[in-house]
Amino acid sequence: MDKSEVLVRLAQDKPLFHYMDGAAVHRAAPAGYTLGVGEVSFGVGPKVLRWIADRLTGDMITLETGAGLTTVLFATLARHHYCCTGSRLETDKIRDYLERIGFHPRR
Repeated sequence: MDKSEVLVRLAQDKPLFHYMDGAAVHRAAPAGYTLGVGEVSFGVGPKVLRWIADRLTGDMITLETGAGLTTVLFATLARHHYCCTGSRLETDKIRDYLERIGFHPRR
């Protein structure tokens, strides 16, 4: 996939890779966030995604903390990507999404 294809898919699909349980909703409330229990996206905006995509090359090995929309970019555009997150749910959802859009990691 090229960067334009990935960016278009992310914009169209608006995948929700994160999940808020009751405890997370409760913790967010004092900070002024009104969220419900369920799937949500904490992803960066389209301008940030474009900025990252414009700088990624296929020979890069990348590393990030957290997981989400940027993980899809790094995984599809870099030679190899490492994602550090404590959420198995996020990584499973991202892997499922990558398969759904037809991306298969290089080995």
